Order: sequence, then structure tokens, then C-alpha cells
Amino acid sequence: MKRISLTIVFYFFTLGATNAQYNVLFNFNGNNGGGPTGSLLKSGNTLYGRSNYGGVGGAGNIFSIDTNGGNFHDLFDFNNSQLNYSNGGLTLCGSVLYGMANDGGVNGHGGIFSIHTDGSGYKDMHDFSSNCGVDAGSLIVSGNRLFGMAYFDGLNGDGCVFSIDTSGKVFKDIYDFTYPQDGQHLASLILSGKILYGMAFNGGVHGFGCIFSLDTAGVAYTDLYDFDSIHGSTPYGSLVLVGNKLYGETLWGGANNDGVIFSVNINGSNYKDLVDFNGKNGNSSIFGSLTPVGAQLYGLTESGGDSNAGCIFSIDTNGSNYKVLYSFDSVIGGRYPIGSLTSSGDILYGTTSTADSDGTIFSFNLSGLNGIPIAKDSSICCLSVYPNPNNGIFNLQLGIRNYESCRVEVYNALVEQVYQKTLRPAQGDNYGIDLSNEASGIYLYRVLSEDGRLLGTGKFVIEK
Repeated sequence: MKRISLTIVFYFFTLGATNAQYNVLFNFNGNNGGGPTGSLLKSGNTLYGRSNYGGVGGAGNIFSIDTNGGNFHDLFDFNNSQLNYSNGGLTLCGSVLYGMANDGGVNGHGGIFSIHTDGSGYKDMHDFSSNCGVDAGSLIVSGNRLFGMAYFDGLNGDGCVFSIDTSGKVFKDIYDFTYPQDGQHLASLILSGKILYGMAFNGGVHGFGCIFSLDTAGVAYTDLYDFDSIHGSTPYGSLVLVGNKLYGETLWGGANNDGVIFSVNINGSNYKDLVDFNGKNGNSSIFGSLTPVGAQLYGLTESGGDSNAGCIFSIDTNGSNYKVLYSFDSVIGGRYPIGSLTSSGDILYGTTSTADSDGTIFSFNLSGLNGIPIAKDSSICCLSVYPNPNNGIFNLQLGIRNYESCRVEVYNALVEQVYQKTLRPAQGDNYGIDLSNEASGIYLYRVLSEDGRLLGTGKFVIEK
């Protein structure tokens, strides 16, 4: 029998503890930009992003900020005659940032721009000739080419997939959509090898959108899956690829018509409605995509949650263990997150569009107490305290498979250790604990393996 030592530490699941994981790094105030949009881009210890209004020119800006919230820099201020406004994010290639806009420019219909990471060398690379519609799209890079989508423009006026070299000299319309069979496309493409994957928010066989693939030469277009409303409809966001599966969200459809999280094989087979949003567990994000971290996917909803102000959630890639990790509920802390989360180790970064200021940049720490990852292990089959609340005398039920011993530690609300004891699961799975000398309050626990895996957490209340 394998011998391993486990540690149980009590951990807050109250608002106060959640806020310890959630931190506002920066507040916009209009002068330094407002209405942050798209997703943050991380390079080293720096985050890059853009806002849709405010700044010196009043039309938003491009900014950088350290991952600890320091050294905010307004790198470039748009004005109303320049390319401006988009819910898409930035793309980095070398030391140059690339982005799209659906307003301004020579023709007034938006275009593609580049700028160095230090804020120098702004360049209008390409101006769209008609109302191109890149409201939510970001560019993706492959070698010296950038790829993107427009939901108008193109040969048929129904949108297109395009490429442009990083110098801005060679722009190509590589595929023209035909509505309604191809649908209309707002978000970003993803790339795997030489294959591009994307979604249409309407059209397709049933009129509720579709998932497609296309190679980078603009041939071999394939309609992989057509949404049917029952299992999701109207996908505004982008896909993510994990293994041989594509994951995404829809804005509407599903059991409650509040959108779904889905998976589908890259060949279009085995589509699964993994989670049906219902408001309380969030409403699907309009422009965001899921963020994979290990075996979990993380995301934002722009509304829903405890206060209908959006939430941060996680779900295993196999579709199990959907959890709301944080519900936005404070004007000061920010409400209505937009875009996608950006990951760096155990830290997620994102933006909110509304706070007591003009939006925020926030971080969310996936680590628990003392920086140990919050990741459940299958070694524990059950973990509970009864009675709960109690007078300080209670039983701990701990079902552990294949372990000879564990160590129980109890912490108070100040994260001060008040109890520890070595237990032997082979002798049974119910343990009496006496904390009758402790004061009334909330006490916290979790179970950690020696290699740092979290096996279980919870809380109980002492009332006297």
C-alpha cells in the first residue's frame, strides 16, 4: 500500500476569501482610457491591451501594464480620424503589436494597424474599402502572415477570410463567404498546422450559425457543424483547440436559451453540449473564448452569476465539474467582464467594462492558501464535517483510497493553525475532533498531497 502524507487545511469559500484571490490591478478613469476591450495580451511580465474611449484623443488607446499592476503606460491614443473601435484584442509578432478596427481610417470603414511595443512606429497597414465588420475579431499570426475575418466586404459582400503580411504590403482575400449557407463571422480564427477554424454567428443549415475549417491557402472550406438552437445557437466568440477537440460557447440556445459550452472533434463529429447556462451559473460571453489551463477550461460570462454582473468559471475538458469561481458583484471591484481570460501559470488576467471608474484590469489567483494549486484529486471519494454548524466537537468523514496515513490541520479565519493530528485511514473514515476551546466562527480545511495536489477543501462553523 502506498504511503503518503496528506494535509487538510481549512479554506474560506466566503466572499472575503474569494476577494483574496480576486484583485483589481488598475482602474481606468477616462483620461487614461475607458472601456477596455478584447483580451489582454501577455509578453514576459507585461500585459498589453486597448480601450474603446477616453485617452488624449477621446477614441481609446493602446496601453501596457506590469502583471503586478504597476507601470501603466498609455502607449498610443487614437483619434476619430484614425483606425479605432473594436472589441478585438492585440496580436504580437516580435516586438510589434497588430490589431484591427471597424471604424476610422482613410475610407471610414476601419482597417488593420501595427505599433511597436514601446508605443512608437504606429502604422495604418490596410484600410477596408467597405463596412468590413471586424467588431470582435483579432488577428492570428503564422510566420510572416496575419489572418483575420470580416463579416462584410469580400467578393459577395458577405464577409471574407483574409491574410496580410506583417509589413502590410500584401493583402489577400483568400476566401469569400456566401450568406446564408456560410453565415456571418465576427470573431477570431484559430490555427492548427495549416488549417484555420472559425465560427459564424448565424446562417448555416439551420440558420443558427456553424463551425468551419479552411486551409491557409483559402481552399478546402468545410462546414464542420451546424448549430440547431436546441444544443446551442449564435456563437459570437472564438474557438480553442485542446488535443483533437474544439471548445467554445454560444450566446443563445441550449436548455435555458442562455447559451452553452460545447465541444466537438476537429472533423466535426461528436458534438457535445457540455453545460447549459441558466443565469445563476452565468450567461454566455458575447465575445470571449475559453482559456485552457492544464485539464481545465476557464472563462468569463458578461452577465449572470450571483448578482447578474458576470462571473469567472471553470470546467474540466471532459465536460465535468463546472464551477463558478467568482461572481462579480461590486461596483468598486468591477462588473460585466468582457473578452477572454489570459493565463500565466496560476494567475488569470482580464478586464471589466464597468466599475466606479471606466473599467478595470483584474487578476484572479488559481492558487489556494500558501500558493498550492486548487486541483481536486481522485484519491478522496468523500469529505465532510458533521454536525455543521457544531459546538466545536464534530466528526470528520474522510474517505481516502490506498493511503496509510494523513495529517489533519484546522485553521481559523485568520489562517492560524489551531489543530493538527495524524490519522490512519485504514482504521476507518470517521474521526472525532474536539475544538471546544476555540471561539465561535468559521474554520477552514483542505487536503493536500506531498506533491502539492489539492485533494479536498471545505469549511465548518462553530456556534456557542
